[in-house]
Amino acid sequence: MNNIKQYYKFKVNNKYGFKDLDNKVIIDFEFDDVTNFINDLVWLKKTNKWFLYNIKDKNELLSSDQIYFFGNEISIVLIKNTHYIFYNLENKKIKINFEVVNVQNNMFIKIKNKEQYNFLDFNLNLVFKNWYDDIDYIEHGYFCTTTKNKKTIINIKEEKVIDNYFEDINIESKDFFKVKSNDKWIFIDKLGGEYDLSKIYNFDFGVFKNLHLNFKAKNKSGFLNQFFEIKFKKKFEICSHVIDGYVIVKKYDRYGVVNMKGRYIIKPIYNFIEYDEKNVFYAERKNCSTYLTTSGTELFKIN
Repeated sequence: MNNIKQYYKFKVNNKYGFKDLDNKVIIDFEFDDVTNFINDLVWLKKTNKWFLYNIKDKNELLSSDQIYFFGNEISIVLIKNTHYIFYNLENKKIKINFEVVNVQNNMFIKIKNKEQYNFLDFNLNLVFKNWYDDIDYIEHGYFCTTTKNKKTIINIKEEKVIDNYFEDINIESKDFFKVKSNDKWIFIDKLGGEYDLSKIYNFDFGVFKNLHLNFKAKNKSGFLNQFFEIKFKKKFEICSHVIDGYVIVKKYDRYGVVNMKGRYIIKPIYNFIEYDEKNVFYAERKNCSTYLTTSGTELFKIN
């Protein structure tokens, strides 16, 4: 397999560790939680503490109570009730003078100050001039803001994308927004055009992401595309967004993966599945951990 990564996490007796491409254990199976490696760095959790470990130098760079983000150059962490941005390669940290809520879209630090919210960029500059009762990044450069219990959508320049305010705005695609008005959910476009899908489908609609809208209908689940056409409707539960043309699903409390025709490419026999990297899934089953391709082939396995 081309461009395969060097280190793979596995779970043994409910503890995490790592093996390399030669199936050699390079970090013992003794941690409660782990991140994936980025270059030679990985965060490891043990006894409620996180440690940033350098596998090449075999030393710990930092310990923290909580991690909010781990990227190529920085980590966002909590140490003794204070938030910091830590520069992984320079081994230095800078205090963040706000309460950190989370990191969104791998580039915006959501912060809280006196019950108001804003974002910082990774240079710790405020993203918006105004503070809001709530704000979240949605997708495609859009943000959902809340002011006095009314929601609207703005862009990075803090310009309103839609004219009206709504009771709720759950999700959006590049072209459509799902909004609640007068206790009714509808879809609108950026010009204000309304699309009432309840007149077409008797479905319970969920998230519109990556150009696909998931839905439930009695004992079946499926997806519509951006033209509101049914891609598939099958007897399982949708458990993820569309990722590179694949979806994690659950049936009889076991997880599998289907393609956009609703056909299994990984059968629902696993206790846990997550997308690991392009066309590779990490799965756990009883005391077995494995990595699977989209053809169902096992790359690595440990019992």
